Amino acid sequence: MTVKRYIFIFLALFLFSGGAFFIKSIAFFEDVPISKICQISLQKEALSSLYLTELLDLSYDKKTFRDDLDIESCQKKLVSSPLITDATLSFIDNGHIKVEYRHVTPIARLGDFLNCGIDKEGRLFPLKPFFSKQGLPKVYLGIHQIEKEKNMESYQEKSKWIFARNFLMYLEGLDISGKIISIDVSKISEKSLGKNEIIVVIEYLDRKDYLRLSKRNYLNEVTNYIILCDKLKDESGTYMIDFRFESCAFLEKF
Repeated sequence: MTVKRYIFIFLALFLFSGGAFFIKSIAFFEDVPISKICQISLQKEALSSLYLTELLDLSYDKKTFRDDLDIESCQKKLVSSPLITDATLSFIDNGHIKVEYRHVTPIARLGDFLNCGIDKEGRLFPLKPFFSKQGLPKVYLGIHQIEKEKNMESYQEKSKWIFARNFLMYLEGLDISGKIISIDVSKISEKSLGKNEIIVVIEYLDRKDYLRLSKRNYLNEVTNYIILCDKLKDESGTYMIDFRFESCAFLEKF
């Protein structure tokens, strides 16, 4: 047997075994269903993997293979959720996919609706069962109706939220020992001075204060309230304090 024949036989065996291994690898790869989601949240809290699985229409009962998943389509499904602002999806290895996403972070509850959270940008989303409402103040904007899964679209709704958000952040930065329960700005667009008001509820250990403030001078009125708090520190009960009148405040105990 010549050297050329040995080389030919060796190459034939190598190509046959290698080709068979390659075909076998492809067949094995295609037969492995998606079995695990490895998620990476860009915030401290993470959404449940079960929720992400539902968004991607994945199920143990209905096997889905890698070739069945379209990356762009999956990412659109993820960001269609009111909880997710952006997301990327990639394949790690056979049966595993990686989901990296950023979700909304509630800074308040929208008191006009049940179980409605709102983030810094004014996005609306359900709180339960994804986030805890504990410690979140309520904000009332006077919205009576809004389409499901839609955010505030009118100029008035947006302007009210921006005002309430900035005021909330201002109050949280002050040296107030009480807890901010709610801010109501639903009537700040009223033309009548008697109806135009901001209502802030602050709760202490033995006292709850309802503040009635004017839009035109609310920052100075809050400063006056802080001064008044020093005189009320040993009091208990519920107080309505109206600062809307210049240079004076009306205080009523309930």
